[in-house]
Amino acid sequence: NRTLDPVQRIYARFCRKLARCGLERAPAEGPLHFAQRVAEERPELRAKAQHITELYIRLRYRDQAPEQFLPLFRSSVRQFHP
Repeated sequence: NRTLDPVQRIYARFCRKLARCGLERAPAEGPLHFAQRVAEERPELRAKAQHITELYIRLRYRDQAPEQFLPLFRSSVRQFHP
């Protein structure tokens, strides 16, 4: 979706990857709750899902997120294979 900023687009890609393996994010489900549900349903994905979610929250919701986190966030999602 072109109306999303780069951080939102990358997070949407992460969510699509999880949806393809049966872990679809509910429309009103926040990122922390989604990561918690992923960890409960697929414990082997816990660490990676939490890492990606922490980066997303830092980039999306914190005013002082350093730009250097964006490449790390992008590569973490690119390398994520549930």
